[in-house]
Amino acid sequence: MTKTLVSLFAAAAILSVNVEANTLEPCSTEDCVTYFKKFKKASRRGFISAEYNLAKFYYYGYGTEIDHELALKYYRKSAVQGSREAQYMTGLILLTNNTLKNEDQGIYWLQRASLNAHKDAEFLLGKYLAVNSKGKADFEESDYWLSKAFDKNYYKLPSLIEELSAASLFSEANYPSLYSKLVENNMFVVDGKVTNWDVKNIERITVTGATLQSGFDTLLSTFRGRNDSTGSRLKGDCTMTGACQRKSLNEMKDSIWVNQG
Repeated sequence: MTKTLVSLFAAAAILSVNVEANTLEPCSTEDCVTYFKKFKKASRRGFISAEYNLAKFYYYGYGTEIDHELALKYYRKSAVQGSREAQYMTGLILLTNNTLKNEDQGIYWLQRASLNAHKDAEFLLGKYLAVNSKGKADFEESDYWLSKAFDKNYYKLPSLIEELSAASLFSEANYPSLYSKLVENNMFVVDGKVTNWDVKNIERITVTGATLQSGFDTLLSTFRGRNDSTGSRLKGDCTMTGACQRKSLNEMKDSIWVNQG
C-alpha cells in the first residue's frame, strides 16, 4: 500500500467523528412521545422553533423513530428562516450522511452558519475540506476555515492538527496560513503534539439551566394559534424561542434574525 493511500485512509478516519451541538438522548417513553406530537402539531402551524426541535426529535429519535431524511427536511426549513443551529445541522447532515449527501449544499449551509457566528461551523468546514468524499483535499479552503477557527482558539483544533500531521497532511505547503499562525504564536508540532497551546486563553463556562422538559414546556406555551408569518411575539434566537419576530419574506433578506440566526 502506497504512502499516499495510507495518508488518505488515515485522513478518512479523521472525519469519522462528527461535530454536533445540542444533542438529545433517544427516548421512547410516553412523555417523550407526547412532546414529539405537540411539537409536530406546532410545526404545522408555522412556528420556526417547533420545526427546529422537531428536526432534533427525528435526528436523535426523541419520541419517535430516528429519521434523518425528515430531520433534514425540518432543519432546512428552519435554516432558510435564519436559525444558525439549523444551518449548521443541515450542513452537517448533507456532508456526513451517505444517503443524503450533497457536498455543495452542505458547504453552503456551513458557510451560512459561520456567517451567523455558529461556534463550530468553521472548524467542521476546515475538517471536512481536509479530505472530501472524492478522496482529494481542498487544502486552500481547509486552511482558510481552520485559520479562522485558530483565531477563535477553537478547543478541538490542536487535536485535528495532530491527526492531520499523523496522516502526513499538515505542512507549511498545505496550510500556509495556519502554519504561519502557529509559528507566530511559538507553537509547533513536536513528536506528534502541538506545543504551547495555551488553554488559559480559552474561556470555559459551565451553565446550569432548566431541565429539558421545562424548556420544552416553555416553548410550547409560546405556540398559540397559527403562525402565518416568520415568527411569534417573542424576540431571540429562533432555536430557543417560539420563533422569530414577524417579518415578510422581503424584510427577512436583511433581517437581524437572518444575519444572527
